[in-house]
Amino acid sequence: MTNAMIIFWQSVDLMNAGVIGSTGRKLTMALPDGTEREIMEPEPIHTFACWKAHGFSVKKGEKAIARFPIWKGAEKAIKDDDGNDTDEKALKMFRKESCFFSASQVERTEDRPRKERKAPVPAPAPDKGYGSWLN
Repeated sequence: MTNAMIIFWQSVDLMNAGVIGSTGRKLTMALPDGTEREIMEPEPIHTFACWKAHGFSVKKGEKAIARFPIWKGAEKAIKDDDGNDTDEKALKMFRKESCFFSASQVERTEDRPRKERKAPVPAPAPDKGYGSWLN
């Protein structure tokens, strides 16, 4: 099962439990027995990193609405017969529990008020070069 499928079915379960809302659109599913079934489309949920990549930030004080495992990948160096690392890499897949936030818990990054930052005041340079103040 792919991450997209895991997240979709978890979001359907969360919608049916009343934790998240619906988009108001209906989805038509083709079942294995050849029949079709309509379900409501759940509100999107994503991880913190995914929301950030889409230009959103989680609102201050919001807590994750769900935690469940999804697939992650990491490259691992392949070792030769002597136990030394080679230039070849293999992708190792594992499941990692991740935190998910709903669309109602995030805001566009551009809409968020930014704090005024003052430029740092540079320290004065030593008169006789850097070595003079070390002595």
